[in-house]
Amino acid sequence: MTVPSAEDADAPTDGAVPPPVLDEDGLLRHLGRWVPISDAQLPIVRLLVARFGRLVHATEVATACRDAGYAGTRAALRSLVHRVGVRVADLGLELRAVHGGGLVLDVRRPSS
Repeated sequence: MTVPSAEDADAPTDGAVPPPVLDEDGLLRHLGRWVPISDAQLPIVRLLVARFGRLVHATEVATACRDAGYAGTRAALRSLVHRVGVRVADLGLELRAVHGGGLVLDVRRPSS
C-alpha cells in the first residue's frame, strides 16, 4: 500500500465526480445517497467537504473540533476521524490519511 505524501494530496480531483454536499440538517449527500453526520463529526466533515480532494492538515481538524467545543483527547479525536471515514465509505467516498499530517476526502478508488 502506498501512502500519499502531502504534496500528492494537495492536488484537486479531476472534477469528473461532483463533490459531496453537507446540508443544513447534517446530512452528507453524494450521488443520490446520504448519511447523517453527528454533531461531533460536523466540524471535521465541513472542512473535508470544503476542500474535497485536497489536503486538510491535522492541525486544522484539531482546531475546528476544539473551536466547536469538542474537548476529547487525541485518541478520542483519532477515533472520531475513523468514524467519519467509516461513515463516508457508505457514499462511495474514502478518507485517506496522508503521511505528513493530514486527511483527504475523495472518491473511493477501485482496488487493484
